[in-house]
Amino acid sequence: MKGGELQGSVFSHEVDFRSSSEAKREFADTENKQWVQERLLDYYHGSRG
Repeated sequence: MKGGELQGSVFSHEVDFRSSSEAKREFADTENKQWVQERLLDYYHGSRG
C-alpha cells in the first residue's frame, strides 16, 4: 500500500465519523465569515464615498 492510499482511507473514515452537529457548526462559521466580509466591504465603500 502506498502512502497516498493510506491517507485517502483515513480521510474518508474521518468524514464518516464526523457528527452532523459539527458539520452544521462549520457551515454556520462559513456563513458568519461571509456576512462579516460583506459588512466590512459595505463599511469601507461607504467611508470612501
